[in-house]
Amino acid sequence: MLSLLLCAVLADESAWDKVRAVEPGAELRIYRRAVKEPVVAKLDEATEDHLIIVLRDEQIAIRRAEIDRIDRRPRLASGRVAIVPRKMTRVNPSEQGQPVVQGTSASTALANAARTDTLSIRSKPPFEFLYRRPTSLPKQE
Repeated sequence: MLSLLLCAVLADESAWDKVRAVEPGAELRIYRRAVKEPVVAKLDEATEDHLIIVLRDEQIAIRRAEIDRIDRRPRLASGRVAIVPRKMTRVNPSEQGQPVVQGTSASTALANAARTDTLSIRSKPPFEFLYRRPTSLPKQE
């Protein structure tokens, strides 16, 4: 019985060490006891007994004993917004029967040719499991 309790305590410590290893600024989803909605916030610091998070413009400390589960959103290797360059279409107005505006050169007409870059916005990656409060051991009689 004592060995089971010791294993449960050590498992909880190693799981909490994963939380303490997360870098500040990481986005977390925190499920608390007796609260229906999870809290989505940025991590400031994880101490031995508290999880300190930032919500908009305030800092909140949540006791470790109140936390049921923590999920973490991984960061993207590059940003969420990417510009995807497309092949530049060079149009020579004189070849298409369009008059060249007087005072412009052919190089200016080519510089004003249509360019089709695409702006790609990637969605955030899903949350991944990080920590779960260990369940209490059933009492044996």
